[in-house]
Amino acid sequence: MLINLREIYLIGVFYSIVIGYQLSAYFFLQYYRYKKVNLSYNKTLRIYGLTTCILLMAYVFQTIREFYITKLYLNELFLRISITIMLIGIAHFLFSISSKPFTEIMNFIPIRITLIYVIIVILILPFINIFSVMFLVFIYTGMLSGFYVIYFQVKLIKLTTGKVKKSLILFTVGLFFALSGVMIYNPIIYERSEMLFSLISIFMILTGITIDFIGIYNFPAFLEFHWQDNLLKLYIFEKKKFRVLYSLDFITFDMNGTLTNEVNSPITKSIEQLFSRGITGIEQVTTHFLNSKEEKILKIKQGDSYILLEYGDPPLSNITYGLLVRKDMHSLMYFLEKIKNQFQDKYKYLLSNLELIEGNEEKFFLNFINNIKTALK
Repeated sequence: MLINLREIYLIGVFYSIVIGYQLSAYFFLQYYRYKKVNLSYNKTLRIYGLTTCILLMAYVFQTIREFYITKLYLNELFLRISITIMLIGIAHFLFSISSKPFTEIMNFIPIRITLIYVIIVILILPFINIFSVMFLVFIYTGMLSGFYVIYFQVKLIKLTTGKVKKSLILFTVGLFFALSGVMIYNPIIYERSEMLFSLISIFMILTGITIDFIGIYNFPAFLEFHWQDNLLKLYIFEKKKFRVLYSLDFITFDMNGTLTNEVNSPITKSIEQLFSRGITGIEQVTTHFLNSKEEKILKIKQGDSYILLEYGDPPLSNITYGLLVRKDMHSLMYFLEKIKNQFQDKYKYLLSNLELIEGNEEKFFLNFINNIKTALK
């Protein structure tokens, strides 16, 4: 019976390590997927990826020590190595969240104090007897600092919305299971023949890692907090005839898709046409002075606000996308690029044949509001 339990445990360890490294790789994949957008909080994914990778390495050493190392001095060496690697993973995480941009949402002073303590524990572990009470105290106090990850997650959940928030909630639940599983079983206290705590531990770790993988699957871009609050107006226009194809006032817009102002009023249409003429004029002047058609204006400061610009991809380069915002944020530029891509993909035929719908543009592009609502979540 003991052999069967041991085999079950090792199978669980194998699957948890495989899924864990897949989880780590997926974090890195998502990080590099959005790296070019230069989103500051997107580095959260890189931190998770590297921390997960380091902790799994400690888990591998611990498993080898527990089941395959028979010589006493090697057993002790592997135990010290696995614990040291684990604490290095925790130290890496604490160091990462105590730097920018996370200092804006976290009090970095207690985090850095905890980080210093973990580093001290790492440095003195080689000189402490592994069977001493002091060794256990240092290990568990060092490991408990890993629950700063949960605290960090809770802070992120409070500040995020939509799909990011849902993904982070699932990831936090999985993380709690995995960390609890690591804390449950200590091979120093329990004899090697005792499998009960091992099985409970591996079940919780495997469950936690699986929930984490589900949580971060197809994780969206980690945009800056409250970026939606800085949206003012969106204009999509055709440059040759200064026609506004689509516009939206975010100030009077809610997620039900209702608008409180009269978007089709003559005054609104005049403002829209003036906007399109102004942007086109600025672009032409810039092109003339720079003597290059490759140079594009991406941002215009207007008083206390900004106009962010994106340009259609050939053969739709006659379409310009303008976003009026309160602050200059990378997240808003990413949002505008996303709007451009979706608008082009959805109305590719119409945009190539605008003469067919001249005078009725708003009617044909009206349902794009659903794409915007999705992008705002």
